[in-house]
Amino acid sequence: MTSIFPTNVEVKGLGVSEGIVIGRAFILSNKKIIVFRKKIDKSQVETEISSFLKAVDITKKELNQIKEDLLKREKLKEYASIISAHIAMLEDKAIVTETLNKIQKDLVNAEWAFNIVMDKLIDHFENINDSYIRERKYDLEHLKDKVLKNLKSTVFDEPGKIKSKVVLIALDLSPADTAKLDQTKIKAIVTEMGSATSHTAIVAKALGIPAVVAAESILKKVTGGDLVIVDGKEGKVIINPDEKLVEFYKRKEEVEEKLKKELFAKYIHIPSKTIDNVKVNLKVNIELPEEVNIAKLYGCDGIGLYRTEFLFLNRSEPPSEEEHFTIYSHVSKEMYPKDVVIRTFDLGGDKLGYHHHKIVEKNPALGLRAIRFCFLEKEMFIDQICGILRANELGNIKLLFPFVSTVNEIKMLKKIFASAKERLIKRNIPFKDDIRIGIMIEIPSAALIADELAKEVDFFNIGTNDLIQYTMAIDRSNEYVVHLYDPVNISILRLLDFIIHSARKNKIPVSICGEMAGEAKYIPLLLAMGFHDFSMNPNSIPEIRKVIANINLTEIKHIYKECKKNNYFNVDGFMKKIRIKFPDVFE
Repeated sequence: MTSIFPTNVEVKGLGVSEGIVIGRAFILSNKKIIVFRKKIDKSQVETEISSFLKAVDITKKELNQIKEDLLKREKLKEYASIISAHIAMLEDKAIVTETLNKIQKDLVNAEWAFNIVMDKLIDHFENINDSYIRERKYDLEHLKDKVLKNLKSTVFDEPGKIKSKVVLIALDLSPADTAKLDQTKIKAIVTEMGSATSHTAIVAKALGIPAVVAAESILKKVTGGDLVIVDGKEGKVIINPDEKLVEFYKRKEEVEEKLKKELFAKYIHIPSKTIDNVKVNLKVNIELPEEVNIAKLYGCDGIGLYRTEFLFLNRSEPPSEEEHFTIYSHVSKEMYPKDVVIRTFDLGGDKLGYHHHKIVEKNPALGLRAIRFCFLEKEMFIDQICGILRANELGNIKLLFPFVSTVNEIKMLKKIFASAKERLIKRNIPFKDDIRIGIMIEIPSAALIADELAKEVDFFNIGTNDLIQYTMAIDRSNEYVVHLYDPVNISILRLLDFIIHSARKNKIPVSICGEMAGEAKYIPLLLAMGFHDFSMNPNSIPEIRKVIANINLTEIKHIYKECKKNNYFNVDGFMKKIRIKFPDVFE
């Protein structure tokens, strides 16, 4: 098919799964269902209710079939829980019962009632600032569409019906759609919507399919059959490239694929040690229990940060102690004897995953979040702590508290922790009493009193993402100031330096779990500063391990001292000397 658009049209997006692909575009139809409000008589209520319940039942059966198919596919079976979550939503009384009530009370058709209930829930997620939790609104939208399609008995295009090798381009993909992708047919995925935490990104990585999301207005610029280049690392899509550009990307694809295979084969199973035999711990960050399998595949040294917010999503009630226990116990056993650092939930204000408090804040990023919210919701917090204590049967779990800013907060946390223990003792439930307790250092005030905080806890985890944003007063999602986001700004390095010295003085371990830990170019500097424990996306491990294997720690410490004089550190000078001294590190 000949395109009506000019050649070499470039669209920028977010690269979420690396790789380069050159192929023909297949535009997946994203037809939206238009729902009309219809008044009904009382005599029609039972018919509408019956139609709705039948549609829900059909949808659940379809989802269960998808789940069974996932469990049969080795690379995707761990994502069956995503579909399980969708099935659970359809069984949620807050959705089903409210729809039935609306049909009966408002005397409206089932489609309209269900649409109103779901839109109300979706609107709540739309206003959440946290990107990971906000992404879950798409789960609700996909689920809504699936039920409405069954209510209207409409047949729509699905990615599973694609017959030839293509670059799949769509407005968005549901988890169910993504899970049904045939690896032999889909060469790459491009969507207008989505983020690094979307299910499209997660499953694309698991399948090894290059993917770019948030490719703005691409559906207006591409036609089915157009030749496109997808660069999943750079987050770039080129529509109708000329021959010169095609040849350039073919060579680039060959080089990158070769390097990727060599990197994985050479560095995935070797110990993370420097040339002078210093051990460095490389751990992974996870958000779903199913990601443990990916962590193990990359030969990590443990789970450095387990974010637990997913447990609070898409529900009207918080998870029970038993749910916490079951999930954390599974992760602990899968990773044993390696450590699992479980962070208590970082919710509150704009981050609530369920309707609990109608709290409106002018600046939620500086408001009632994480432990601040926990102090308000002690019962919910104690349930989570009890679940963590019970799950620590093997003794490899560490408990991490986020967003700590004062010593007094740690003392308050310890009182709540003691209350959780007392609750288990009264119920005669056994647990290990020696669990290690740590805090996230992600607020400048905490960094500046790290010497005092270190006396109160067993370990530190540094969240560089928030620490940099709060220190530099920069919102990384703001295009006008994002250029000021600098992980090696002297102010950040001074804070990191003070934190590591405070930890050493009090003989407690310290780990870096922000994005800075997964950036190869920063590893020599962080090693020279004294950090030996990093937590990152599992895909970053081979490259980071390569850097470590080609670095002599004694020598880079010497270079670090040369570049640090009179409380000033020459970052550019350090980086230049490292590249000259260890050319194999960044080749």
